[in-house]
Amino acid sequence: MSKSSERVMVVLTAAGTPRSRSELLAAIGLADAYGNYRRHVLPLIERGYLARMIPGKLNSGLQRHHLTDAGRARRDGRSGHAE
Repeated sequence: MSKSSERVMVVLTAAGTPRSRSELLAAIGLADAYGNYRRHVLPLIERGYLARMIPGKLNSGLQRHHLTDAGRARRDGRSGHAE
């Protein structure tokens, strides 16, 4: 498993309960910087693995991310995607 795949799995596992972006990034040992968020969390949102709890307020301090059904399947190894 590549380092990228390992990070994806850690983020998906952490998102089993709703988490802020800083909590998701901390789970993979990264600082809460927009570049890290853009590189590691946004692609998971775009693929449909994570969803925002407040979609209309992207910069809300109350924003949390949670697993979607597709993210749960990926985390549990039920999807055919290889990273």
